[in-house]
Amino acid sequence: MSSQEFAGTAPHVDAQERVVEYEIKMPKLEDIKLPEVDLQPVANVAKKVLLIGLGAGILLVRGAIKVVEKAAEAGADEIEHPGPVTQAVMRVVRRKDEPAQADTKPLRVPVLAIDGYDTLEPKEVIARLAGLSAEQLNVIRQHEITTKNREELVAAIDELLGLE
Repeated sequence: MSSQEFAGTAPHVDAQERVVEYEIKMPKLEDIKLPEVDLQPVANVAKKVLLIGLGAGILLVRGAIKVVEKAAEAGADEIEHPGPVTQAVMRVVRRKDEPAQADTKPLRVPVLAIDGYDTLEPKEVIARLAGLSAEQLNVIRQHEITTKNREELVAAIDELLGLE
């Protein structure tokens, strides 16, 4: 197509340059009409996916808790009434020089009856010995002998215990 045909001029006219102007107007935002889309089904699906994920996490944690509880129960039952497998494992695990224990006794851990004992001066410790039981005095005496071994304190405890 020639420029003459495009411009709508007759072929016999002298070739003159023609300027064609076009005006393009951008539409205003309020003039644009988009089709209405119902997003509620998408929102429902998204909500369901989130709830399923949350529920799966909760069930997983609950299941893990139940597994741990059941494992603790099974372990306690097995210790109380060991089966042949447990007995075999214990024979393998137990050291050769360690005697088999028929029943276990509770572990006793001595606790000093005087708070901050190791930071106190001997006079402060002696002032606090008066109301203690013989067992508490023996624990303090043993601790003192194995740590600082202050003669003044050991003598005061021995006097209260009637060891002198």
